[in-house]
Amino acid sequence: MIWKKALLHKKSSIFNAIKNLEETAIQIVLVVDSKNNFVGTLTDGDIRNGILKGVKLNSPIEKLMNSKPTIIKKNISDETAFEIMRKHSINHLPHIRNNKIINLYQISTKKSYKEYKNFFVIMAGGKGKRLMPLTKNTPKPLLVYKKKPLIEHILHKIKKSGFSKVYVSVNYLKNKIIKKLKDGSRYDLEIDYLKENQALGTVGCLSQLNGKTKNPILLTNCDVITEMNYIELLNFHIKKKADITVVIKEHQSINPFGQIKIKGRKIFNIIEKPITLSYINAGIYVINPSVLKFIKKNQELDMNSYIARLLSIKKNIVPYPITDKWSDVSDYLKKSK
Repeated sequence: MIWKKALLHKKSSIFNAIKNLEETAIQIVLVVDSKNNFVGTLTDGDIRNGILKGVKLNSPIEKLMNSKPTIIKKNISDETAFEIMRKHSINHLPHIRNNKIINLYQISTKKSYKEYKNFFVIMAGGKGKRLMPLTKNTPKPLLVYKKKPLIEHILHKIKKSGFSKVYVSVNYLKNKIIKKLKDGSRYDLEIDYLKENQALGTVGCLSQLNGKTKNPILLTNCDVITEMNYIELLNFHIKKKADITVVIKEHQSINPFGQIKIKGRKIFNIIEKPITLSYINAGIYVINPSVLKFIKKNQELDMNSYIARLLSIKKNIVPYPITDKWSDVSDYLKKSK
């Protein structure tokens, strides 16, 4: 039973909870005390809200857990459990007996198909310099990862999420990408291209979409593979009334040396191989079309400079922390070459 792997002690860190959510992929942590008594639940939404409020990743999960979740204490049918979950708008229902969790009901993750009108942009114009010589004759989006081109992993996820209109930015070896993807019909998608005659950076090509849509635009790097939910990201962006939402991911750095803490002329502490927890840009964004006018046509512009420009005029730039599996596949391909 996979839910048994989701049991974590209440004193475990939020960082460990994030790792647990990645490993189990059931979107919930079941929190217990030292006697293995059930004391609460923790979801990715609880963690996201905590992070946005400034709670540190090394804080215990009991700080963020829901100590009064909806539970059941008697045997019920699956259908009854699903009705309870629908009624309370929850995805999980713990079954508790003598303060111990003995089962976890999970509502079906298969939802009715809905097609979204939002544009989805895949940034595929770079030279992939970090991956040379792999990218000498093959553009990075077409490098094979787990038996198929990188970009196909992204296209399949886009389609599965309910989007149909995709733009692919192309520059380096662009004809190979266009020849492979064509009009997108083989993926049951409609694919157009943002063609760059010169390198325009991460967002320079988006000037071509100015005035073409009134809906938020989703944007991803072509080497990012993730299990995150694009629809939840889009809904978050709309709810927060953001101009740009930036997906961020926790990152763990281990100092290979012992860290010396000094005060004046005295050593007051030695920390062996300290771990630093921070956040990195995950290469996935949602952008409101209203801020596309700040991108000048045919001028190079990277995302960091663009965000800095928007911050200077008080635009609303919002972080979206994720706990889902996420990989910068370029690093994987670089190590395996």
